[in-house]
Parts: sequence; structure tokens; C-alpha cells
Amino acid sequence: MPTAFLRAIGHFVFPTLMLPIQQTMGQSTSTPDEEETRKMRGSSENLYKCLNKTGVQPKCPITHNKWMSLETLDQHITEESVQACTTLGNLWCGKYDAENIVQRAKKAFAVLSLMRCDHSIIEELLIKEGLVDDDLPLERHGDGSSLVSQKTQKRFNSSVKLDEYGIDMFLEKQWLVLSPVFTDIDADSEICTLIKYLPMIPGLEWCVDGSYYLHYVSNNEKKTSNGIHVAVKEIVGNKRDEIFKKEVDTLIEIRQYNNPHLIRHIAACRAESDPPLRCIIFPFASGGDLKDYWNKGDVTPRTPRLVHWSLKQMQGLAKGIRDLHSGFQGKTGSNVRHGDLKPQNILIFEDEGEEKRLVVADVGIAKVHMGPTAVRTQKATGTQATTRAYEAPEAHQKADRANLPRSRAYDIWSLGCIFLEFTIWLLFDVHAVNCFGQHRPRTWTESEGPGGFYDISHTGVPGICQEVQRALADLLDDNRCGGDTALGKLVRLISKEMLVAKASDRCPAEKLVKELENISNVRVSEEGDGYFLKVSDRQVSVPEMFCPVQKGSRSDSMTK
Repeated sequence: MPTAFLRAIGHFVFPTLMLPIQQTMGQSTSTPDEEETRKMRGSSENLYKCLNKTGVQPKCPITHNKWMSLETLDQHITEESVQACTTLGNLWCGKYDAENIVQRAKKAFAVLSLMRCDHSIIEELLIKEGLVDDDLPLERHGDGSSLVSQKTQKRFNSSVKLDEYGIDMFLEKQWLVLSPVFTDIDADSEICTLIKYLPMIPGLEWCVDGSYYLHYVSNNEKKTSNGIHVAVKEIVGNKRDEIFKKEVDTLIEIRQYNNPHLIRHIAACRAESDPPLRCIIFPFASGGDLKDYWNKGDVTPRTPRLVHWSLKQMQGLAKGIRDLHSGFQGKTGSNVRHGDLKPQNILIFEDEGEEKRLVVADVGIAKVHMGPTAVRTQKATGTQATTRAYEAPEAHQKADRANLPRSRAYDIWSLGCIFLEFTIWLLFDVHAVNCFGQHRPRTWTESEGPGGFYDISHTGVPGICQEVQRALADLLDDNRCGGDTALGKLVRLISKEMLVAKASDRCPAEKLVKELENISNVRVSEEGDGYFLKVSDRQVSVPEMFCPVQKGSRSDSMTK
């Protein structure tokens, strides 16, 4: 699925040179006889039922408010239905008037039809007073007896015939047809629209696979209806506005990189409802996250091509982090740290006709900094939302830099943790990955989940824990990582450049990208299958660190 965007515009694009609707429509209406009135009422009732039948007005799964799609309006509000529900079918210019209503006042006609308004009110508002869709939404005039458009400053005196109840109904029903149309969801566009004051997330339906289905309209001559599966992140709490703004601002800046390994949001929606709605729409990752992939892919045969793909994806993730660390265009000295890299924040996208792609997601914790970290004196921009198992040693409360801002090297450590687990999965299975997590110390993570990758000495100095050191040694001793193999180079890169206790000794993201390019930019056929996955010349035994924790072992005592 390509990364997408949306732009909120009106439902229709009309010719620029058009007269007001009352100048293009017939100025008079006819008085129907009893038979004609009966037919009109029958047609109006049928249209009302069509617009109200099950499925025509889906509910927004987030706000539970209803909306009506452009496709529905196009299907039911036609020249024929307009003529059938009014006296326009009896006028010499009726077909022309009906055509103009369909082109310019389809939403307004739908609202009045949902209200079961008499044909005379519909004709007065749409033909005599020229109510068009561009006038919507309407609101009460100051005296409360009629409706007025703040957009066009037009007052509709015929609305007094709706009475108090009718005016209230119009003000409510109009929102069914006023959700913006999301047009041309296009991966190459740099435009992102922040939609404000909506009573719903328009075009959104819930799907049984856990995603949402977002309807949109292709901005072509036929305006065809399409849709994509999306994920919706809702931001709640007392600080929702602050968090919402920060995340949206960061996401908008991230779009400039056009990096396929960095998540790009589709839209940010804000509704002043009760409670206020703040949510962000993303493409739906049908492959789940990296942890899901390891679980589902455990039965996947380990082949040179799988190892090659994995290395290319690691390179892509490193490029994403490099771009974040490089800062935003036009903002000198700015850079972004993700701060919460973990397998659950790396999503798997399965675009049709393309191979799976890993994408860094959940930049909600990502922070934008201005200027070098070393010269900043304010409190750290860290957050309690991070997963402690993948946090770097400098984040520990006893570390010298515990209260300083997280440097870009923090992300390099977290990537090293993920790459190490990825390598274990490639050589063994997800069971080995989980067992390795149970061996690692959890005395400071305060979690029932996997342990951290560092430990604290008796003097309070953080350093790489013994379990990780043993795991790295065991991998390098594995015949499949021996010599000049790709996995051997990867393990040495993790050990020497990424999982290094001192932050300043870790390699920068730019260097990491180049090292991974050197490892992965080799065709499988050039080096032979043995480069990416060497066939072991001896029976492979599973090291202790990748087996269940034995009772009474050091790992057992470290988790208590």
C-alpha cells in the first residue's frame, strides 16, 4: 500500500463562468393537480427511504456520527429524481433547472429531501432564492427566524416556512453531506490538510481486520470513488491539544524526506465535539509490526534471499533514522530523535506487486531539537512512553547523562538492539528471541517483558550486560557468521559500532547506512549463496542465551 495523503475540498468543481443559480433556472414553478401531487409525494417518499436505508449513512467509528458519501449523492440525486420530486417535470425549462440543481445544489437538495420538505419549499429555496452547495453550511440569522450563509452572506427568507423545528432539523441534517471529500490520495504529494471543526472523520468505516476503510474520490473527469485501508491514532487526555500539535508538526516536516521507510500520515483530524476529538490517520500496515512478522514468519525457510532482504530493510531503517537526525529543511540546527525505537514501532507494509517494506512509525514520542545537544541546558525531552528494554545506558537514572537530552546516539543503540534480535531470528527462531529477552536483566526495567541490553555495575556505571556479550560471542562462533559472511559483518557492526556503552563512541547514522550498504549491496549470485547464508559444516546447537532460563541460573536470579 503506498503511503498516502489527502486534501479536503468541496464535492464538486464547477466551471468558473456561471451565473447565479436563479439566473440560470426557470423563475416560475407550476401548480400541480391532485394526481401530480400524489406522484411527487410518492417519489419524494421513495427518495427519502433510499437516503435513509441501512448502509447509506455509515457511522464514523470514532465519533459515531453519520455521514453520506459522494457516491450515494450521485446515485440518488439525479435529474430524473429531482424532476420527479418537484414540479420541474411540468415546465418547459424543467430539465435544464433539474440539471443545474444536480450540478450546483445536490447536497442542499439531499438535505431538504431528508427533511421531507414539500416541493414548494424546495423550489423556493433552490430556484427562487438560489441556495447552492457553496452556501453551506447555513446557520441561524440574528433574529432566529431564517437561515443565512456566513460564507456568501446570503440570507434565505423562504426558510421561515420551515418553522423552528424545521430550521433545527436543517442545521443538523446538513452535516450529513458536508464532510469534505478526500481527493487523490497520492504518495508523491507533499500536501497535508489539517481538517478543523468536523463532527466526524468523513469517509471512515470500520473493517473486521482491525483497520478502517477511508473513502476518497479520484480527482479526474469521472471523479471515481476509491478507498484505502487506514489506521487511526486517537490522542486523548488533558494535554491532547499540545501532543496533537507537536506530533502533527513533526509528521508534516517528516514528509519532506519522501523516505519509504518513514511513516507518512494521511491526515490530521480535529473535531470540536464532546469530548474533543484529536486523531491522526495513517496508512494501514497489513503486515503488522516487526514482532508480528517474526511470529508469523517463523515457518519461513531461511534462505539467502531472506537474509538479503532483511539486510536491505535494516539499511532502509537506518536511512530513515539518518534523515530524522539530519534535521528539517529551512530550520538550521534542527534535528529529530525518535526516542522509542522497538520492534512494535516498526511496521510491515505489503504493497501490491512489491516486496514487504519495514517502516519506522510512532513518531509521537519523537522530539525536534534546535541546536547541538551539548549546548542545551533544559530538561531532557525524554518521555515515560519509551519501552525500557531498548533504552540506551545513558538514560538510566544513575548515568551521568540521565537528566540531559537524549542524543542521536540513543536511537543507534535502540537500532542495535533490534538488529541483534533480528539476526537471532534469522539464524534460529522467535522462540530464541523471546528466550534471549528473558535472560537479559530486568532489575531496572521494572517490567514483566524482555530485559534490557545493559546492566549497572556495583559502582553505578552502566555497561553492556553479560548476557548480550555472550549472545554476540555465540553468534560470531556460529559457522554461519564466520569468515567474510554478511551476517558475520552485521554482528561485528552491532558489537563495535552500535551496542557501545559510551554514547559518543557509537557510529552516527550516516556511517551506519554506509556500513549496511557495504554489507547488503551484493547480489546473491555474485558472492554465492554462502555470503548471505552459509551452510554450517557442523550441527547447529542453540546457545544457552537463546534457550529457556534454567532455574537457579544467573538469568533466573537477575529477573527476581
